[in-house]
Amino acid sequence: MSGFVDMSMPMWLRNLASRAIAIVPSLAVAILAGPQGANDLVVISSVVLAIHLPLALVPLLKFTDSPLKMGNLANGRFFSWTLWVLGTVVVAANAYLVWTTCFVPVLDSGPLWLGIPLRLMGLVLVAATYFALLGYLIWLPVIKEANLPDDVREGSTGLSAPLLEPAE
Repeated sequence: MSGFVDMSMPMWLRNLASRAIAIVPSLAVAILAGPQGANDLVVISSVVLAIHLPLALVPLLKFTDSPLKMGNLANGRFFSWTLWVLGTVVVAANAYLVWTTCFVPVLDSGPLWLGIPLRLMGLVLVAATYFALLGYLIWLPVIKEANLPDDVREGSTGLSAPLLEPAE
């Protein structure tokens, strides 16, 4: 923290501040809105995380699969396919959560003048934009080569010799 914002503080104060920033809003909702408000807060935060997780998961899988970024430490073919299948399952589960939490209530309610076709068209537009962004991340090639150490680039295991020698 001191290097990024050129500010330093004792570790205990930094821990206290970060915990307070995380806990105080949740505690306020739980006290003011009761158990139902706390439950709604958990559902809302789950939906927000479900929307953002694929946008972090896909680049992570792409980078760890890429020999340009990882050298000889890139994922093997079987491991890569396994991770992509598991990632697809996670994205599908998240899409189901978002659909049942956000889209179904919008389709089931609303003013009478705003009919189902218009609401459905808006939801399809939002979903298409999101999946277009996700597709762009999936099919975008990894083009920039990373500055890898020579031992990783040349085909060794990436472990340096001192780690393999017994301790004295």
